[in-house]
Amino acid sequence: MAATDSQQIQALFPKIKSRFDQRPSDGLICKQGLYNDCCVLKLQKAAWTNDRMDQLRNETGIFFSIWTNAKAAAGKNRANYNIHALKLRQLAGYSITSRDFANEFRENFSSLCAAWPNVSVDYGPLTLMQGWIEVDVNRFEKDALALMERFQSVSPLIDRLLALRRK
Repeated sequence: MAATDSQQIQALFPKIKSRFDQRPSDGLICKQGLYNDCCVLKLQKAAWTNDRMDQLRNETGIFFSIWTNAKAAAGKNRANYNIHALKLRQLAGYSITSRDFANEFRENFSSLCAAWPNVSVDYGPLTLMQGWIEVDVNRFEKDALALMERFQSVSPLIDRLLALRRK
């Protein structure tokens, strides 16, 4: 991927956020910005974190993200995506063991894996799942929005798993 393609991909992130924000979101908030030299889109509900929702970086909680940087986009022609679960023991209002939460999430997610491109759940409890999509400038916006919509269908699973652990 040429540098100009990488710049075009980066320029699409705010546009993708804007398009997502125009849709019904079931309480999911879309964040967009730069983190560790990566362009990031992030979906999260306020109830899934102790952090302020106006910041991109998370210290606690669960979120879905799509990210790329110039090196990854140029080298492998990929954008990555994942669901992270950070410091769940510290999540206010819940009693959560990270490994148990991750195992139960993955057990329920296993029937959905086929719908997610290049996905794996073979990670520790901080990364519930992770995958990647091939980056094509002409369809990246559509592909990223499709991943975000797919996550919307997974978010009720996260809500249910958290509800079971409410103090």
